Amino acid sequence: MILHKYGALIREEFTSKLDEKLQELSQFPESSPKIIGFPNFYRSVLTKQTTLFYTFDINSQTITVTSLYDTRQNPDNLIKDID
Repeated sequence: MILHKYGALIREEFTSKLDEKLQELSQFPESSPKIIGFPNFYRSVLTKQTTLFYTFDINSQTITVTSLYDTRQNPDNLIKDID
């Protein structure tokens, strides 16, 4: 969606922030707070409007991004994404 809706500069800035965040999480996967009620899920703020939700499998050392959530949306939508 971001590829079509926004200009090239915004896309590049968002992609750069996402790449930086994923690099950070690859080194420190448990540095973000866990979500209360969902013990295997973590949340990390990417921008003022976007939060990244992910799981981390300690055995395989694998991070799985489950949602890039627009914080302006109804929170019930997020529950559907991660439940």
